[in-house]
Amino acid sequence: MALSQSEQRALLNERLESVLDAIAESLITSDFVDPQIVSNNQKTIIDGIIQVGRSNLQKLILYEKDVDANAEDLNLAFDGTNYGANLIDIVSNFGDEDFWIEVHGGGSIILYSTTMYNTGVDITPLLSLPADSEGTIVNPINVSQFMNIEQQVSDIDTEQANEFLDTTIFELLPSDLTRQERVNRFFTEWEELKGEVPIFDVSGSGSPDFPQPDGFVDDNFSSNNYSATHDISWAQDFQGEENIIPVEESFITRLDSTANTTNSGKTMESLRDQLNEYLKDIDEDPFLPQDPRPSYDNNSDGFLKFRHLNQGIIVRSTTDKYIEGLNPNTKEYLTTGFTVTMWVRFLDKVSEGTLFNFGNPMRELEDNPLGFSLETFVIDKNDYLQSTGETYGDYVEGHTVYNQDSQLPFFSDTGVERFVKLSVREDDLTLRDSHVGISYDSGYARKTSVEEGTSPDAGKLTFTRIPIDHREWYFIVATYNPTIDEDNSFDLSGCPPVNYFHPDFNEFTSECNKNPDFWRGNILHENGQYTSFSGKGARCKVEIISRSDLLRARGYKV
Repeated sequence: MALSQSEQRALLNERLESVLDAIAESLITSDFVDPQIVSNNQKTIIDGIIQVGRSNLQKLILYEKDVDANAEDLNLAFDGTNYGANLIDIVSNFGDEDFWIEVHGGGSIILYSTTMYNTGVDITPLLSLPADSEGTIVNPINVSQFMNIEQQVSDIDTEQANEFLDTTIFELLPSDLTRQERVNRFFTEWEELKGEVPIFDVSGSGSPDFPQPDGFVDDNFSSNNYSATHDISWAQDFQGEENIIPVEESFITRLDSTANTTNSGKTMESLRDQLNEYLKDIDEDPFLPQDPRPSYDNNSDGFLKFRHLNQGIIVRSTTDKYIEGLNPNTKEYLTTGFTVTMWVRFLDKVSEGTLFNFGNPMRELEDNPLGFSLETFVIDKNDYLQSTGETYGDYVEGHTVYNQDSQLPFFSDTGVERFVKLSVREDDLTLRDSHVGISYDSGYARKTSVEEGTSPDAGKLTFTRIPIDHREWYFIVATYNPTIDEDNSFDLSGCPPVNYFHPDFNEFTSECNKNPDFWRGNILHENGQYTSFSGKGARCKVEIISRSDLLRARGYKV
């Protein structure tokens, strides 16, 4: 693969640095360079200007890289040669071959390589220029990065020194460690001396050859094997024998039974026993907090039990032909509204059917449908959507669909989800139901009923979801309120922004059609404020609460 321009530049700079390093090392080790030449070619700052040549009293300028220290070398060029215009050209012709530098008599610098320059090329003109007419070195030779060290010795009269100097220097004595420093040192030593943790067989199953394992994971590896490769006691007592760890590589002895005299009471076992004396409080079973809340006692003696959905009782009046408000001819319930409540416990994941009904609102129009129904249904993640041909599981995963009551993904706890819906057939044969207006994709928004939507299969996911818990009772409240202005609730704007962890629901979503709380009647579309009753939204609504949550809210122990 061809290198990019930036990679080529980086490689060239690396090779230039290597060549300049080799030149400097060859010069400093040659007979041509002496301390005076080094000083004359070093750089310093005088009156704010970088100049060449310094004394020991002047500060030395050092560069991080030789390329920066000898930048002048990159600008000089040969005159009338075939080796390249300058040092950059020469280094650019290098491949991965080896190169070396030789310094000949008089300071000539010769570059050799295993391929292109095997006969050598004099690169001295590329590395230095003679002093100008005023004697100033224009381009120093490549030794400016080295420092002169002058050895000086001062003779001291010890008798006079003792007469005038205090030779007791307390600053050089070791200071006492602080308490925290001693603690830090202790744990540092512990980390160094504890060794590797043995691998135990917690099952203790053993093998036919070793029916009584001593707790190690390998039946052929015993506690003695571990001691031989770990403990300082074994290292001291059996040094020189096979498979014994060296003393200076050993660790704290693990067991009291394998400790020698030197390490008696200095084992992990003895340390454990001492630590237990300081930690008896946390070794006890944790104290469980007392719950002062009272337990709830059921007030009723029992309940009616329906073995299957769609099987139940018929409620009728003993004095009149129809129960008050449920006359199919006058349909007072469409004017007054109604609320159906019940306690339900679902004992399986598959049962579907009617929980309560009056008439049959789902009949075909030619069959004069009327009444209302409260029913439950389940959706399996492997069921197929007729509109798309994909499974509900794939649909939910692809659209990141969340239920708005729990804000948890569907099918996260189980492969089945249960829903409850209320359907009401009005006088003009309009079918209304309790789904909430929310768009899981661009093709679905709330209608008066799921059947009217462009994605009715997806719309089923917008009904009230009941958690799958066979032990739990749920209180269901299904309400129909004809005073709610549902027909004029569509396509309203001004609802507060919503974010239900779904790409379609972000801070810019303000359409009421896509806000479930609006359709539940809890948002004033005029200002987006929450309310207990807005007068807008859906006429049908289903709410649930579990028995546990209800008792907990009332202050009872669950």
